[in-house]
Amino acid sequence: MNYKLLATALLLIPFSALAEDSFLEAHEVALLAPDANVPGLENYTADGKDPTQYSKVVLGSITFFFADDSKTKDMDAKESTQITDALKGVLTDNLKKYVEIVDQPGPDTLLLNMAVTQIKMKNKKRGLLGWTPIGLVVTSAGNLTGSRLVLDKAVLQGEMLDSQSGDIVTLFQVSQIEQLDDKKQLTWEDVRLTLNDLANRALKNRFGE
Repeated sequence: MNYKLLATALLLIPFSALAEDSFLEAHEVALLAPDANVPGLENYTADGKDPTQYSKVVLGSITFFFADDSKTKDMDAKESTQITDALKGVLTDNLKKYVEIVDQPGPDTLLLNMAVTQIKMKNKKRGLLGWTPIGLVVTSAGNLTGSRLVLDKAVLQGEMLDSQSGDIVTLFQVSQIEQLDDKKQLTWEDVRLTLNDLANRALKNRFGE
C-alpha cells in the first residue's frame, strides 16, 4: 500500500482539528532553510524537483494543530470553516496568477496541503447570555477581523506534493506571524494577512512577473 498516497487522500478532507502541535515531521523541519529572497519564509525543495514545472495546483486540506498547553482547543465547525475558507481564498488568489487551480489530482498537478500549527488559543470571551450569534464569529470569508478566537501563537507549515506520485516537491514554514498594529493580542486576521504577504512575495520570486 502506498501510505503517502493514502495520507494525501485523507488530507483532501476539508477540515480536521488535532491535538498535536506540528504538521511537518521532525526530519522534514530539519530540511528547511531560510529563503534569502523572502524574509520570514523557510522552505525546502526536493532534489530533482521544480514546482515551476507544474502548471496546475489542487488545494487540499488546511489543518489545525493545537499545542498541548493551549488554554482552549474549542473551535466549532462554523468557526473553523470560515477560517479555512479565508486562508484558502488567500492561496487561491495568489496561485491563480501563475497556475491553474483545479479540483482533482492529475498529471502536471501539485497538491498543496497547509496547516496552522502550534496553536495556542486563549479562552474565548463569552457573548451576551453566554452565546454569540454565528454571523459575528468572523465578518466574512475574506476577512477575519471579527473573529472572537484570540491567539497566543501560531505557525504556518505546508507541503506541495506531486498529486499523482505523492512525492514531496516543496515544504515550507512561517514561524513568525506578523502583527499589523500595536494591539496586544495576535489575531486570525494577522494569520491571514501574513499568509497573503508571504505567498505573494514567494510566488512572485518563484514564478516571476
